[in-house]
Amino acid sequence: NKRGAEFGTMSGSVASAYEKIVKYLRVGQEEKDCAELHEIYEDIEKQMRIVYSQSIIKYAFKLDKAIAAGTASAFSDDQAEGQALYRVIAGDIHYKDDDSAKKATDMFNALFDVRSAPTAHNKYTYGHYCASISHLKRILGLTDAQLGTYYEATAAGVTCDPSSVEFHTIVGSYYPSSTSDESDFDGTFAGAFADAVAMSQNIAHINAEISSFTTDWSDITNDYTESYKKWTEDSPTISNEWTRLVGTPLTSVDPTSTAAAAASPSPISTYLDAAVDAASTSANRDAAKEMIEKTLWDATLYHGSLNFLNRAQYDDDDSNPSNNICVDSTTTRSAATKLAWDIGAALIIGDGYYSILGRANKRGAEFGTMSGSVASAYEKIVKYLRVGQEEKDCAELHEIYEDIEKQMRIVYSQSIIKYAFKLDKAIAAGTASAFSDDQAEGQALYRVIAGDIHYKDDDSAKKATDMFNALFDVRSAPTAHNKYTYGHYCASISHLKRILGLTDAQLGTYYEATAAGVTCDPSSVEFHTIVGSYYPSSTSDESDFDGTFAGAFADAVAMSQNIAHINAEISSFTTDWSDITNDYTESYKKWTEDSPTISNEWTRLVGTPLTSVDPTSTAAAAASPSPISTYLDAAVDAASTSANRDAAKEMIEKTLWDATLYHGSLNFLNRAQYDDDDSNPSNNICVDSTTTRSAATKLAWDIGAALIIGDGYYSILGRANKRGAEF
Repeated sequence: NKRGAEFGTMSGSVASAYEKIVKYLRVGQEEKDCAELHEIYEDIEKQMRIVYSQSIIKYAFKLDKAIAAGTASAFSDDQAEGQALYRVIAGDIHYKDDDSAKKATDMFNALFDVRSAPTAHNKYTYGHYCASISHLKRILGLTDAQLGTYYEATAAGVTCDPSSVEFHTIVGSYYPSSTSDESDFDGTFAGAFADAVAMSQNIAHINAEISSFTTDWSDITNDYTESYKKWTEDSPTISNEWTRLVGTPLTSVDPTSTAAAAASPSPISTYLDAAVDAASTSANRDAAKEMIEKTLWDATLYHGSLNFLNRAQYDDDDSNPSNNICVDSTTTRSAATKLAWDIGAALIIGDGYYSILGRANKRGAEFGTMSGSVASAYEKIVKYLRVGQEEKDCAELHEIYEDIEKQMRIVYSQSIIKYAFKLDKAIAAGTASAFSDDQAEGQALYRVIAGDIHYKDDDSAKKATDMFNALFDVRSAPTAHNKYTYGHYCASISHLKRILGLTDAQLGTYYEATAAGVTCDPSSVEFHTIVGSYYPSSTSDESDFDGTFAGAFADAVAMSQNIAHINAEISSFTTDWSDITNDYTESYKKWTEDSPTISNEWTRLVGTPLTSVDPTSTAAAAASPSPISTYLDAAVDAASTSANRDAAKEMIEKTLWDATLYHGSLNFLNRAQYDDDDSNPSNNICVDSTTTRSAATKLAWDIGAALIIGDGYYSILGRANKRGAEF
């Protein structure tokens, strides 16, 4: 009767088992057929087994609760009571278990061993509780209705039965298809579903903690070990994506370290420990908080969900056939596949905010990839999770797994692009610094899919990994990528599209880039001229042919505006002429003296003797390895005195306008048609063809064209029209 009251299996004021035992005893009194009497004996025994099964479940819950609270100890009253009551039916459990490994007996013996404090079952918070229910139902042939639910578990919101949960999303609910009857297919995942359901709450808790913490940061590490590590570094099942992350070189977070990027067998623990250390000093605390939040939220849920979704469709491990839980069938899926899929779904969906879906909706709004009020990636992930629930062909289930993974990669690719833009913007404004919030957030979100980027990149030099590691290395302030203003932003788009097979439509465009008029896609630009428009033939899909020119087109488009700006400045300047030199270094030098590609015309200029501008000098004309810088520095000096200022202004204007655009355009047009460098064949980007030109040639030609055409006035064409009229 005690157990009936605790498990909700009462019939009025009496436990169902109590009532049935008395009934069967009375029936047995009258039974005169020995075979029938044996059946009545079995009925009585089953009801008594229900009572002692409930007893085992009760104390498994109490001990799990103590383990979670950190109060579990050897020789506790609960452990002793559980041990004594388990031993009542231990023989039945051991004998009737058709599992040759006798995992149930081993688990109960370990849990109720009063000589030592119990520890979490396979890392899951209510692992013993859920496994007890599953083992006892499987071995003793009991049902949920017969066992009921322990009232303390109900009060705590703990569920071991996926089928009793409904996940609400913006695009309808996801209903798990597994049940607690199926949850112990190999004794490994009992309690995992309950823990997966609790993850959004755990993340909300940790976010609240880190927003107010100033001391005792070790508590974060403890929380990770208790509630997060089980999904990644301690996961009983791993995906290819996790294996790739473990093998990917990543930079140190320690500001005192100068170590090169290196792989780690425990990439999240290593990162989190360093972030916690960084948070202990106020200077780096805000950035460290971002690392911690995005790692516990995003890295854990991304890899945890893929670990389980991957296991659900696994059927090709010849070395360990027990891993092959997916079974092709025309009628049903295996219990193991159902449960593993639902655990993965629980981690992705969560509460809809502190989850992968929550991140997807944020990025969708920022990148214009919404479908109504929901991000396209969000909508597709939920759709594919539902389709996967019904799929009975393992090969098809693998394709659905890949579809889900692709949508999640879109979300984290958008995250990388967002922070690449923010950092490029800071670099251009001269405000970029080490350990900034944007750099830390970008780093943490990049690391979610860093393994995929590194592993799937067919570029043996791994330029994408190197660029992202450098950009998001919080130990130092980022600098412009190959001198181009939005080089990281454009290169990020290009790398991620090339490596992960994504498209412009899938990624969208970051709203801040749209507002700033930044474009990385030449095909989206139309150059207006007096004799009709020039339409670039290259696209952003082609912009990373060698990782060098990403961002160059966007900067080329901006050159007329830069020249107009510098002309306005020099018309009014009387002091602080050094600003002209700074502008040259930031926006002009990249096309000439710092250009990644040079023409014969530039080489000739470097070797040509030119006269000094210094009025006090009597030196003969001489060549300079940096002819524009040399000339500009001297012109700026001349402008500092009023006597020569007007002449110096002319030197400055025509140099920044004409010399830069002339040589910059020829440098790129020359590269477009280059095909005869035998010493360095990678320079030969032009390929003879009867059907198409190389992506490299298209892009280099369009960059050159952008520099020549510009806005039609502050450009080579603008100068041409002036001279044409005069001549």
